[in-house]
Amino acid sequence: MIPTADRSKGTVTVRIALDQKDPRILPEMGVRVSFLADQTQEPGGKPAGGVILPSNAVQGSGATGTVFVVHGDTVERRAVRLGAGTGESTTILSGLGAGERVAVGDFTLLKDGAKVRVEQ
Repeated sequence: MIPTADRSKGTVTVRIALDQKDPRILPEMGVRVSFLADQTQEPGGKPAGGVILPSNAVQGSGATGTVFVVHGDTVERRAVRLGAGTGESTTILSGLGAGERVAVGDFTLLKDGAKVRVEQ
């Protein structure tokens, strides 16, 4: 971070380095960012942050959604609280733990207790 701020514009200049080049990022490009408070724990002692899933594993929009959690050869429908999402991924803030397996694909074929085949 460059140690001075422009008081008249309310800006701070920051330089970053990217591990992978993205063709959408151009020289002299500007962005607006917000810094969130450092929350290492949510109420109840759970780690903050959430679980990131592919968008085709989540049904719903806004603050709530549904996923199908895989248990052996069946699925369980579960309500989840949604966080930020992109076109390719969605953050699950609560209702799903790290390491749990979820079904991906056509949700019209799934219901609570439906039999599934897990492919690697």
